[in-house]
Amino acid sequence: MPDLLWDDVKTLFDPEANGALPDVVVEGTALEDWQVLLDLVREQGWQYAYSVGGEPMELTSAADMAVAAHAGGVPELRVTPPI
Repeated sequence: MPDLLWDDVKTLFDPEANGALPDVVVEGTALEDWQVLLDLVREQGWQYAYSVGGEPMELTSAADMAVAAHAGGVPELRVTPPI
């Protein structure tokens, strides 16, 4: 979407106006991309909660998340970067 302008969508990403950030799907994301995200979350010390099927779990690796999803679990990662 090269014609998408930030000013047209920025209110969608305002947690104060919407109560939370929206879920986002990025097509073509590879396992390595997820690992980069997980590494960033850890390196920055951001607060996070990880669960599989509603059961809190320790966040280990993107590969483990993929295994959980393939086994029928629903991995969920909630990240709270500082404002």
